[in-house]
Amino acid sequence: MPIFTVAAPDAKLRLVDQGRGFQQRAVYRDHLAELNPGMIWEIEPEDDESVRKLKVNVRRAANELDLPIRYGETPEGTLLVWKEAPSERKGSRGRPRKSSESV
Repeated sequence: MPIFTVAAPDAKLRLVDQGRGFQQRAVYRDHLAELNPGMIWEIEPEDDESVRKLKVNVRRAANELDLPIRYGETPEGTLLVWKEAPSERKGSRGRPRKSSESV
């Protein structure tokens, strides 16, 4: 019978088959992990990067960390990233249910 134990939060880093993209997003994960409410990161793309590529990498790194973040593009071509406040979280999708009082 197998033995189950609770793994540490960084257990995923011990996986054998990690893709190149996952390894390249380590910088993004490190910085996003330091993100506190009220703190904003401004990310400037390198010469060979686009803002879209930054958005993709930031979103994927946030999903890997299970962080609720928001981001926006500036006129200067940089990306602002901040931690989403609980009140900013989107509600449920779809049509609201009818209340039982109106029936």
